[in-house]
Amino acid sequence: MMAVGDDAVAVERRSGDHQRESQRVVARLPGPHRDLDAEYAILGATLELLGERGYSRLTMDEVAQRAHVGKATIYRRWPSKLPLVIDAVRRPADTQIPVPNTGSLDGDVLALIKTFLTALAEPLGIGLARLLADAAPNPGLRHIVYKELIRARQDSLRVVVERAIERGEVDRDADVDMLLELAAAAVLHRLVVSDEPFDEDFAARVARLLLLGVRPRQPSAEQPEPLLVPDGFER
Repeated sequence: MMAVGDDAVAVERRSGDHQRESQRVVARLPGPHRDLDAEYAILGATLELLGERGYSRLTMDEVAQRAHVGKATIYRRWPSKLPLVIDAVRRPADTQIPVPNTGSLDGDVLALIKTFLTALAEPLGIGLARLLADAAPNPGLRHIVYKELIRARQDSLRVVVERAIERGEVDRDADVDMLLELAAAAVLHRLVVSDEPFDEDFAARVARLLLLGVRPRQPSAEQPEPLLVPDGFER
């Protein structure tokens, strides 16, 4: 399983401090403001607890205690744990993932790796990674994890590879769908099955191996043979 590390703990603490400060400020406001603050506090507490305990061990009692609300307030909005967790994960994930455009395939892939690793150290990424262990038998969880953790990154990688095809860095006959599936499989194996960390070194080695399989067999005169030398890649 992936080790969260001190950076992720620091991010979680900052998230918790921000949530508690928002509660103190907005709780003094009347009417709808208080309702919005309660919702924000509940979703934030759910995301924090998800990262700490995982889905199977998360309880509505704990969410209520962490959010400083009554359980009735939670059940008025969410009838059970599953829709609550889905909302908690979906809200911060709604922002679109930027697609890097460094001008080269290696540079773009390296940038994607770094943003993915950064995301995994944030509360949302930690929560999604913990959800992986519980997602297999639950279609609702499986869908949200796939959509927010895997599919969004696959879409960005597809754009990067399609640009590289136009530049002549990737063979036009390359099986892009299989490339995306193999990349996702490597990520999921390291996060769920293996005891080894998912870090930049591992991700770069996987990227190097996969990209070698889609490079043009005979690079054109205009396109020098790739050396895979940006930071994080090995020649």
